[in-house]
Amino acid sequence: MIYVFGGLLILTAIRLIFQKKEKKIDLEKNIAIRILKIFVPINLNIKSNKFLIKQEGILYATPLLVALVIIELADILFAIDSISRVGHLVRLLYCYHIKYICNSWA
Repeated sequence: MIYVFGGLLILTAIRLIFQKKEKKIDLEKNIAIRILKIFVPINLNIKSNKFLIKQEGILYATPLLVALVIIELADILFAIDSISRVGHLVRLLYCYHIKYICNSWA
């Protein structure tokens, strides 16, 4: 699993190196924004320091909430990547304790 994420990072780095010009990011195609739109309408033109704002009786998500959702989804992705490492570490610690107990009785 770690090789998959490592390969993905290498491919992304190669694409960034050979990219000729910056592409304009279409926020409407972002998966985080599409998920957020299911729960609350988004108005990206609002400049506010709040996550949600009420306009004309409708509750809108601000760009601040959109940024928070994108960061948290990236955090979840990296947490999923770490699960295999934690499992391996726990297994090693468990083997170490069993080995220590067995050697102490010998």
